[in-house]
Formats: sequence, structure tokens, C-alpha cells
Amino acid sequence: MIALVDHCFEPPLCLLRGVGKRYLRAATPAVRCLDLDIRKGEFLTLLGPSGSGKTTTLMMLAGFEQPTRPYFAYPMEGVSLRWYEAFFGSSEWRRSLLNSLVIGAVSRAFATALGTAAALGLSDPRMPARGVITALLILISPMIVPIIITAIAVYFFYARLGLNDTYWGVILAHALLGAPFVLITVNATLAGFDRRLVRAAASLGASPLTAFRKVTPPLIGPGVVAGAVIAFATSFDEVVLVMFIAGVDQRTLPRQMWAGVNQELRPTIAAAAAFMIVISVVLMACVAWLLQRRPTQAGRVS
Repeated sequence: MIALVDHCFEPPLCLLRGVGKRYLRAATPAVRCLDLDIRKGEFLTLLGPSGSGKTTTLMMLAGFEQPTRPYFAYPMEGVSLRWYEAFFGSSEWRRSLLNSLVIGAVSRAFATALGTAAALGLSDPRMPARGVITALLILISPMIVPIIITAIAVYFFYARLGLNDTYWGVILAHALLGAPFVLITVNATLAGFDRRLVRAAASLGASPLTAFRKVTPPLIGPGVVAGAVIAFATSFDEVVLVMFIAGVDQRTLPRQMWAGVNQELRPTIAAAAAFMIVISVVLMACVAWLLQRRPTQAGRVS
């Protein structure tokens, strides 16, 4: 195929470099390594025999076909940061990243409060049937129930309340997912908690609130923060619930990646995945560091 263009000196309106298109089950690509500059006022003519890729080229220019290259080509042609630049330079990707950070932070706060309160209540020896209640909470939690079942249930529940396609709907749903992780980590921290320290503080004249504030948080703090970090990671990585209950404005980074995989397979998705992996590694390193500090904190208080 030959492209004849009446050149002018205007900046290009369309710039193609190394564009290719291969259809499934095709022995040869329809278009291979197409370089084309189209400027304002130019007259473009595509010449070539039948099957040379003229129609495919026009379909790609019109947006009806997605190119196979330069989206994914192996081996990659050198090392480049252009796709990270495309990630941070795209308004859609930036908005999805901001949504993930905001939703993750707020849902983490709700999940931490719910999980910590539940762990403190279930760790009290005076609470009746606390072992049965703990087992039931874990069995019916999203950690055990398949996420698709939870998503369908939340969708129909939100449909009655009008919370679908809202930020608060996504935040509350992610808090529901993260609270069990906080409950387990704080409950594990409270397993080695010596309640005689609280009674000792009360015997020295401290009020119940003061005894709790001065004694309990320093001991269970690492477990609470570790649970909060895991709750944030759970929200940041979640995609199934968002697909059911979120709208376009609430699209998170994993949801944007899912849409990109289905609509246009570009290396920008790999850049976003690398960014998520880095965040996950940093969060898990924080959790490991906090859990290692737990015996040190307990020993310091005692």
C-alpha cells in the first residue's frame, strides 16, 4: 500500500509511527509498520491492490479498529518511560488514581473503627458467646464469601437505598471488605494483651477512659495500623464491587485497567500495574515492620 499526501508545513493533526494491525487467526498482518503524517489541508490517497490494508488503515484512522502495534510488541523496542508519562498525563488515569486513593483512605478509616471496636468487644471475657460470634463474623465476612456474591447482594441492597453510582456507596462497600482484616489483626494483638495493666491503672486513680487511653492504644497500636494498611490495600486493589456499584465518576484504578484491557490494550496498563505493584510492596513492608514492633511496644509498656 502506498499513501500519497499533498504535503504542507502545518503541524500534523495525526501522527502514526510503526502502527500495525493483525487480526486473529490471520497468517500475515493486515498493516505492518505504518508511518504516516497527516496535516491540515492535506489530501490523502491510499493506493494498493486488494488486501494491502487500505480499508484497515482507514478504519484505524476513524477509530473503528484498534491497532495491534505500537500497543504491545515483544520484544519491546528498548527501555522507555513514555508509558508512565502517558499514565500520569492522562486525565482519565489521574482521576481513577485519585478515586482509588480517596476511596481507599476513607474506607480504611471506617474499616479501622469498625474492626477495632469489634475486636475490643469480642476480646472482653465478660461478653457472652464471644467465640461463637467471632466464628460467625469470620464465616460470613467477605474473606470467606465469594466477592461476586457480595457484589450482587450489595448492588440490590444499594438499589433500594439509592447508593449505586455514588462515592459513599463505594466507600461503605470497601469498608465492609476491609473491616474483617482489621478485626483479625487487632484480635491477634489482643490475644497477648495483659488486662492487669488496665486494672493497675484504675487502682492508681485513673478513670476507665483514661486507663483505656493510656494503656490499650500503645499495646494494640501496631495491630490497628497493620489492619488499617491491609484494609487500604484491599480497597485499592478491588475491582468486582466497583464494576457493580460504581459509575463513571467513581471509576477506580483497577476498574480503569479492566476497561483498558477490554477496550484498548496499551502499555499504559502495564505502567499502571507496575505502579500498583510498587504501592502493594510498600504497604506490605509497612505491615511487616509494624508487626515486628508489636513485642517491643508490649515490653516497653510492661
